[in-house]
Amino acid sequence: MGEGREGRRRRKLRSGKSISVGDVLEFLNEIYPPSFAMEGDHCGLLCGRRRVPVGSILVVLDPDRRAFAEARSAGADLLISHHPPWAPGRIPPGGRTRLRAERVPLITAHTNADFAPGGLCDLLAEDLGLERIRPLMQWQGLPVGRVGLVRPPRSWRLFRGRIERSSDDLLRVSGVLPAKVGKVALCSGAGGDLIPAAFKAGADLFVTGDIKYHSARSVLELARGRRKGFAVVDAGHFGTEKRFIEATAKRLARAFPGLRIRRWVDRRPFEPLGGAWSRCRGRREESGR
Repeated sequence: MGEGREGRRRRKLRSGKSISVGDVLEFLNEIYPPSFAMEGDHCGLLCGRRRVPVGSILVVLDPDRRAFAEARSAGADLLISHHPPWAPGRIPPGGRTRLRAERVPLITAHTNADFAPGGLCDLLAEDLGLERIRPLMQWQGLPVGRVGLVRPPRSWRLFRGRIERSSDDLLRVSGVLPAKVGKVALCSGAGGDLIPAAFKAGADLFVTGDIKYHSARSVLELARGRRKGFAVVDAGHFGTEKRFIEATAKRLARAFPGLRIRRWVDRRPFEPLGGAWSRCRGRREESGR
């Protein structure tokens, strides 16, 4: 039997050979398998060549111009993002040309990082202290979202603190808050389409981001038909996915101890007027050599 990818990677590290973009891509495909990506999603190496040597990596949430500028400023040889630069199923005219003009290779792990075991949905469930976690539903053959138990059940006031600590973002709620929270469904990012599945699963709360007006209205109708209550908590797209940066950077640092791994936590796109604006205005963090 062969030594496997991890064995080959360790042997290459011991030999002193340089790590390439392809090596990093192979590792990311191990922890976030492309088979977990939704159809039409843009995942993998979107710009750059696999043979390019890598000494420094910048991990971000969004691959916008600010992120590429930060990568160049930090001397990063590779940019890794959660969100792709384009909408699913399409590449705008000149899209790849504009990416190449940034002069930094880009790897994206999007819905595969959301739904893969140990990915963002599992990390959010872990943050919320859920037990007996399982997929919320199958969608296009993928285990989408998660649902789990709160043991013992907690009051909304106490459980709300878990959500706030995890998301570090403003919360919005629609529906009827339960007296006790015992079962929670969730989906990282924009999970509004999963509201019916969360209700059908018997969840007291559904935690996700980017809930639209009409989706919130539908929650009110669902909640009126359930005696114990049902509510959707919009913890923000940023709030439910920001763990990608730290979790991915840590796993890269363990796999490639000789590389410099930097994190760029950019500011959220919304700022509350007159509110406390806080802890995330764009900062760079670093680990590795």
